[in-house]
Formats: sequence, C-alpha cells, structure tokens
Amino acid sequence: MPPRRWTTDELDTANKMLSDGASFAEIGKTIDRSGAAVEAKLKGQGAQRTAAAKKKPKPEPQPVVEVESTEAKGTIVEEKPVPSETQQAEPKPTPRSNDDEQEGPTVKYIVGAVIIAVVLYLALGD
Repeated sequence: MPPRRWTTDELDTANKMLSDGASFAEIGKTIDRSGAAVEAKLKGQGAQRTAAAKKKPKPEPQPVVEVESTEAKGTIVEEKPVPSETQQAEPKPTPRSNDDEQEGPTVKYIVGAVIIAVVLYLALGD
C-alpha cells in the first residue's frame, strides 16, 4: 500500500504547529500521521522552528552553600557554583598538518591504483 499523499491542509497545520513550538509527535497526533513522518516531511521542506518556539535545555540547579558570618546576626546565604562531573572541558581537536591538506582525493586514488597494479603484477607476473 503506497503512503498517503500530504494535503495542503495537513502541511499548513503542521507548519503552523511547528512554528508554535509543538513537537513532531504532537503534530502527528493532530493530523493522524506518525511523528517520524511529520519530521521527515517538514525537514525535507526546510521548515524550522522559530527562535521563540525552540525549547532551551533547562539549566541544572546550582547547590547553595550556607556561610555563617561572625559580624552579623543570622546566616548569609551565598550561591557558589560547585563544579560537577558533567562540566568538564571538552578536548580540543588536534591541528591538522599541511600534508593532509595538500593530499587530495586524486592522489589517494592514484596511490591505491598503483598498489593494486603492483599486487596484480606480483600475483600474475610469473
């Protein structure tokens, strides 16, 4: 059974809901299609969520450290970020040498062809 064709009403509804921030699964339920089908269709058309509709990841809550003051009465609460295991510096990529940039796909092809020719010569040359 071939897949159903998309109607203009379905596309209009999907694009409107996407710009309003709805998920692909929510859009799919509304127009009776799978979330994967909606995602593929809208991304294939180049549809994107608006900046306001994109969901930003929630920041992790920082632990609060209580510090007692000897000068004032009561407790002063200061928020100090405590480094967690997930906040590690990402490793920097190693810089490429100039040799890698000069060697293009044509050179690699020629080297491969020469290797194959030598192997065939040695195998069949007797």
